[in-house]
Amino acid sequence: MGKRSSPAASADFLITEPRSATAENLEISLLEDFYREQFRINESPESIKYWQVYDRTSNIELSRDSWNYDPMTQTVIIRDIAPFHQYTVNFLAYRIWEEISMYNHVTNHWEKEHLMPLDPRHEETRNYLYNWLKTWCEEHPATTVVRFTSLFYNFVWMWGSSERKRNLFSDWGSYDFTVSPAALKEFEEEYGYGLVSEDFINQGKFHVTHMPPGKRQLDYMEFINRFVVDYGKQLVELVHSYGKQACVFYDDSWIGLEPYHSRFKEFGFDGLIKCVFSGYEARLCAGVPVKTHELRLHPYLFPVGLNGTPTFAPGGNPTKDALQYWNRVRRALLRQKIDRIGLGGYLHLTADYPDLQLYRENSG
Repeated sequence: MGKRSSPAASADFLITEPRSATAENLEISLLEDFYREQFRINESPESIKYWQVYDRTSNIELSRDSWNYDPMTQTVIIRDIAPFHQYTVNFLAYRIWEEISMYNHVTNHWEKEHLMPLDPRHEETRNYLYNWLKTWCEEHPATTVVRFTSLFYNFVWMWGSSERKRNLFSDWGSYDFTVSPAALKEFEEEYGYGLVSEDFINQGKFHVTHMPPGKRQLDYMEFINRFVVDYGKQLVELVHSYGKQACVFYDDSWIGLEPYHSRFKEFGFDGLIKCVFSGYEARLCAGVPVKTHELRLHPYLFPVGLNGTPTFAPGGNPTKDALQYWNRVRRALLRQKIDRIGLGGYLHLTADYPDLQLYRENSG
């Protein structure tokens, strides 16, 4: 899927950096601070009705008649404002580059088409995914286990325009990348009240995993979880109808897939795969109600790690990394059973590290 924006493209709320007013009017460029290869402004009427402009100095939302959007310059013009106060704009943007694809281009030097995430809220998207999986199952009769590398929604990872401030916000458990006008409309119809952009933006702090959620956020999380379970179950049942097992990788686009949620069993997954940094994550995997539990050990077989430091690259020491991670994980394996242990990434990267191969052979 290329970069063409469409109603089925995934979206999310963004907030501009605070801008100080030095005159009666202030013009704010919406994408100035963001990585333009990742985002494109959602200018549809359904989107703009959710936009909000805030005086962050006073923490007051400005009325709709005090600002307007100029699609030619992609800016919001704010009028009659308080001098030296700071202002921000909450707006919806399409994500035109899916984050796992983006990560692999950056860290693994992929030279492939930039993939765009799609919003499964739209029937056309769900039909496409279902029929694609059906065709795949029919064309691979010898395959007995299907691994869902992901489901529908990615963890949040927002990139900035400046290389010195590339990582604007990331959180492995955030629901920010589940938002779309379609989802917000369905939520309001079901719950009897509407969410606004500030429910997600939260003064620019968003809602990181360690922040206790309020009622509105809890309602939205339940709303998303129910959707993911209901549609995910259909895909798992499709795989089972071809006599294949269905396993899921719990680390990429897993939002709504929480394995300790009360409805997780409804998916019907046969196995769960979890990459692990620690004993906590090993026990998390071991306790999930599935038949097969698999760990993916770190370091991953990638040139660099998640934090950008070298692994299988000049300056890296994957054998040392493997020893440190194994020390963190192995005691947990004595507490709860794991059925399979493996590695992820590119196996050929180990060719130049015979000490790592020897360590993996003899560790335990």
